Amino acid sequence: MIKRNGGVIWHIERKNNLFAVNTEHESERSIDDKHIDWVIHNDVDLDHLRAEVADAMAGITKQEE
Repeated sequence: MIKRNGGVIWHIERKNNLFAVNTEHESERSIDDKHIDWVIHNDVDLDHLRAEVADAMAGITKQEE
């Protein structure tokens, strides 16, 4: 339904997250990897995360042109 409406699916990945309580949550399992359009790595700092999101947004913008 997301893609039918022109949406994209991002997966935000954070390795070794000490604060993750339940990594087997349904929201993590319900989407097959083949449907993910962009993976954002959240494993450095906030500035790096912002850059990753900006890159993803730029990629989406290019696809729309």
